[in-house]
Amino acid sequence: MKHLRTYGLATLLVFSLSCKEQSEPKNKTLHKEVEEQSSKVSNSDLACYLFTNSNNDSIQLVVKKSTSNVTGRLIYNFYEKDASFGSIKGQFYGDTLKANYVFQAEGTTSEREVMFLKQGDHYIPGYGELATNGNRSVFKKDAIINFDTNTVLESIDCKVLRKSSAQR
Repeated sequence: MKHLRTYGLATLLVFSLSCKEQSEPKNKTLHKEVEEQSSKVSNSDLACYLFTNSNNDSIQLVVKKSTSNVTGRLIYNFYEKDASFGSIKGQFYGDTLKANYVFQAEGTTSEREVMFLKQGDHYIPGYGELATNGNRSVFKKDAIINFDTNTVLESIDCKVLRKSSAQR
């Protein structure tokens, strides 16, 4: 009976370790793909923004603007939560960037609408009530969007941002 219990615990341990090993490479692979895509564009075409705080939370935004269209990448990394990273595609409406964010988190690909208020050389993320539209989360039609002035993404040299991303 004692051997059966030991065998059961060993099997459970091996199984749980193998599950963890499978989820990490997916995140690293997507992160690497996003990095490679952004490195194909010259630095003069990109603008990079970063938010960090004392809790080790960070938001990285890299944008390429052509006329009114915007493409780029977005990474959310909050302390003790799974990171999410992926690409954005959207456009400006006045001083507000409204974009679709296709991202991976916890080994799952998802889509949601994001908004950022552009103020000078800063971006401020917008938060509001979301609704599900198919497999995509979008802001409700009459949602009030609150821009969090405690979470300001400041302009940063893209070379510095790439170095910090490569160290992860």
